[in-house]
Amino acid sequence: TVWLWRTRRETWVWLVTGLPTAFMYVMSTWALFTLTLPRFRTPEGWVVPTDPVPWVGLVLLVLAAVMLVEAIRALGGGGPTAEPPEQALAHPILAQR
Repeated sequence: TVWLWRTRRETWVWLVTGLPTAFMYVMSTWALFTLTLPRFRTPEGWVVPTDPVPWVGLVLLVLAAVMLVEAIRALGGGGPTAEPPEQALAHPILAQR
């Protein structure tokens, strides 16, 4: 989505790739959260599970948060704009001629 937006600057990019990306991110993170949280929280209070599965889920949730921060930074326009597709695909030696 970021590459397509930076090269095309068309509004359809957000409908075709942006919305499905956001939907998949939200749904998969929400599902992982609803599967992981009950392993740490019981009716008696917070527990430390001995099963490795909730710990892996916790690591994946942290990675999902890092990915969200990186996506916001990328969409914020912090990086350089991409070259037009013709120049980006040209061979460097052939482009000098």
